[in-house]
Amino acid sequence: MARLIVRQGTDRREIEFEAPLLLQRILEQGGFAQLHPCGGRGFCGKCVVTVSGDVSAPTSIEEKFGVRLSCQTV
Repeated sequence: MARLIVRQGTDRREIEFEAPLLLQRILEQGGFAQLHPCGGRGFCGKCVVTVSGDVSAPTSIEEKFGVRLSCQTV
């Protein structure tokens, strides 16, 4: 079982999940709502996150804009 530690302001939560799983889904399961107006296609930028650890390589869109998106990160 994999574990994700989420820090949002002073809130810190740990979410356990079965890998591999899209970060967007893990966050939703943990009660962290995000907007996804592009339907998870990776171009609206509403789900920007800061990540570290064992995650997928950035997509070309993420590399172009220098961000990570929860709808694209595994």
